[in-house]
Amino acid sequence: MADKKRPPTDAEALAMIRLLSMTVERLLIRLYFSDKSTYSHLVDHMRQCIRSLWQYGKKQMHSRDEEECPDSLEKCADGLCADICLEGFESD
Repeated sequence: MADKKRPPTDAEALAMIRLLSMTVERLLIRLYFSDKSTYSHLVDHMRQCIRSLWQYGKKQMHSRDEEECPDSLEKCADGLCADICLEGFESD
């Protein structure tokens, strides 16, 4: 009998998210140093990615408005949970 793949633990999921973000950072640095004229394009692309993630998070949380954040986190004005809410930064 084949085992079903278990969902990752929080530690495993966060480690994968960190690995992916570090890979993106490393690639951006390599691209920039390969051709510094790409700077504005790289920054624009990353801003677009960040906006997309914010929109995704807001859609996910919209249907979960009644749910509370885990202990030690607070719900920010955008509906996402965080250890510190940075109002104003998120929408930039």
